[in-house]
Amino acid sequence: MECDSSGYVTAGVLSQYDENGILRPCAYFSRKNTPAECNYEIHDKELLAVIRGLEEWDAELRSVEKFKVVTDHKNLEYFMKPRMLNERQVRWSLILGRYNMEILYRPGKQNIRADALSRREQDLPADANDDRLRGRLIQVLKPTTSYYEEADEATGIIAMSARIRALPAATQGNDQEDAPRQHDIENLWIQSVEKDPVYQKAREAVESQQRRFPAALQIKCSIAECKIEDQILYFRNRKWVPNYEPLRTSIIERTHSSVVTGHPGREITYKMVARDFFWPGMSNDIRRYIRNCDTCGRTKPWRDGLQGLLKPLPVPEQIWKEISIDFIDGLPESDGKKSLMVVTDRLSKDVVFIPLANTETETVVQAFITYVVAYHWIPDAITSDRGTQHT
Repeated sequence: MECDSSGYVTAGVLSQYDENGILRPCAYFSRKNTPAECNYEIHDKELLAVIRGLEEWDAELRSVEKFKVVTDHKNLEYFMKPRMLNERQVRWSLILGRYNMEILYRPGKQNIRADALSRREQDLPADANDDRLRGRLIQVLKPTTSYYEEADEATGIIAMSARIRALPAATQGNDQEDAPRQHDIENLWIQSVEKDPVYQKAREAVESQQRRFPAALQIKCSIAECKIEDQILYFRNRKWVPNYEPLRTSIIERTHSSVVTGHPGREITYKMVARDFFWPGMSNDIRRYIRNCDTCGRTKPWRDGLQGLLKPLPVPEQIWKEISIDFIDGLPESDGKKSLMVVTDRLSKDVVFIPLANTETETVVQAFITYVVAYHWIPDAITSDRGTQHT
C-alpha cells in the first residue's frame, strides 16, 4: 500500500504482485483533508494517509499474512518503536496494531502514483475562500529582523566586491574543519579558494597569460574572456565563484530569499546573481535551490492548466460507418493462428472476430479487406490504440 499526503489531500494505492512478479495496482483512493486536518504537523499528515488507507481497504489487508506500507516520510519507519506519542497518535497506534505490516520509506520522486493522486488540481484549494485556507497566516518576515537589516543583507552582495578585493590571494587555513557560517561570505570565499584546486589552477593559467586553460581542468570558457584583478578571477567582468557549495548557496540565498527581492522566479534570480557572479552550472544550482525553497513551495500559485475531461465519441449515423479495432495476442495456437483481430461496429455493436497467424501490418490489412471491406465496404472512421499495425 503506497500512501502520500500533499497537505490538503491524502491518497493511496493498493497493489499486489502477479504471477510474473510484476507489481499491479488494484485500487486507488484520494480524499480531501478537513480544515482541522490541514493544520496537522507533516508527520501526522503522512500518518493520516496511512490510517485512511487501512480504513479504506480494511477487509483486503486483514486477509493477507503480511503487507508493506510505502511512504515518503522517513520518520514513519520508526513510529511502531517505543516513543512518546500524543493523544491522536495513541489512537492511531491502536488502529495500526490490528495489522501485520511493515512501514517502508521511499523518496517522493519514486512514490509517483500516490503523489499524483494527492496533488490533483481539482482537490487543491481554488482560492483564499476555501475553508482549508481561512484563518491560516503565512509569516514571511522574521520577527527579529527589520526591513533595513534585510535590505543591507541584499545589497551586501553587490557591495561585497570591495571587501573581497581586500582579501589576500592565499591565507593560512585552520586545521579544524568547523562548519563555516552560512552568511559570512568573506570567510566562505577564503575557504572556497583553498578547497577548489581547479579555481587555483585556472587563476594561475590566466596570470601566466596562457592561450587556453589546461585540458585537465575541463573548463569550457574562453581564457581570453578572463582576467585577474586584485587576485580575484573574473569572467566577462563577473567574479568567478570557486566550487564550494556553502559559498554558492549563500550567494543564491541572499539574492533570492531577501525581503527586498521577494523570492523571485528562476530566471529573475539567475539574472540578479549573474550581474556580479559566474560559475559553471550556475543556472542548474539556482533551479535546484528554488525548487527546494520552502517559502516558494508554500506560497507560489499552481501554474499548470486544468486537466482536460474525457469526451465520448459522437454516435455514428449509420451502421458500419465507424468501427473500432483491437487485437488479442498470446492465444493457444489453433490451425496456425494464435492472434485475434476484434472489429466492432460502434453503432450496432456487432462484432467480427478474425483469427490471425500474426499481427504484422500486411496480415492485418489482408484480413481487414477480406472480412470487413468485402461485406461492409470501407468505413468512414476507425478507432484504434494506434498500434504499429496501423502505421
